[in-house]
Amino acid sequence: NDRVNDRVNDRVNDYVISNKIENLTKITISKLVGICELIKEHQPINTTQIADKTNNSIPTISRYLKMLKTLNLVEFEGASKTGGYIIKSIITP
Repeated sequence: NDRVNDRVNDRVNDYVISNKIENLTKITISKLVGICELIKEHQPINTTQIADKTNNSIPTISRYLKMLKTLNLVEFEGASKTGGYIIKSIITP
């Protein structure tokens, strides 16, 4: 989990520095790390499943997933109805 945390933090810092995303709060970064860890444990996992497991709304999870895709940390694999999110290989050993 430290590796996931480090990779998310490094990627966020790189994108903030290059002005690709706005500066994120520590709470948002913490939520992004948590979602990455959840995806890593249950991949492939869809938006509804992530929302259920985190007790967040689907629109909230969609915003976080959009950030994670912008940060190049997750990707969607499979068909739109049956596929799910996976962690990009840059995070996993």
